[in-house]
Amino acid sequence: MLFPSSACGLIAIGGFLALDRPTAQAKPIRLRNEIIPTEASAEGTAKAASALPQSPVSGLVLVQVAGAMTPGWQAELRSMGVELLKYVPDDAFITEFNNVSPARIKALGFVRWVGPYRPDHEIHPRLSAAARLYPPYPLPHCLNPRSRNLED
Repeated sequence: MLFPSSACGLIAIGGFLALDRPTAQAKPIRLRNEIIPTEASAEGTAKAASALPQSPVSGLVLVQVAGAMTPGWQAELRSMGVELLKYVPDDAFITEFNNVSPARIKALGFVRWVGPYRPDHEIHPRLSAAARLYPPYPLPHCLNPRSRNLED
């Protein structure tokens, strides 16, 4: 009989794949200039949490949540002084912290990862490469809307 042996084979393969599945699914943050790996393992979470400042900060911060943002999560973040500015795949946001402790936000059950949003995250890779070709002209000069050309 062909059917039972095929079915047993599929069940065996399915069981093997279920055992091979990692306990914490990788879910990186996909910025234009960089892909940031975010570990949800206990070791990775402990290491990331120890690097977070305990004191309140203000400014741009990346926050990744466990799934699609819900109105309840958004309201809770807003009540704590966190404004969502822009969505970034996968389930992350560029946020603005207003005197908020990153460690306190990371402690929320729905928050997966918290980390800095650096100025170089905003600059397109081609523009960065062009700025390196012309070192006498610093990038802020190139981005200044009052600059008419590189000779100014």
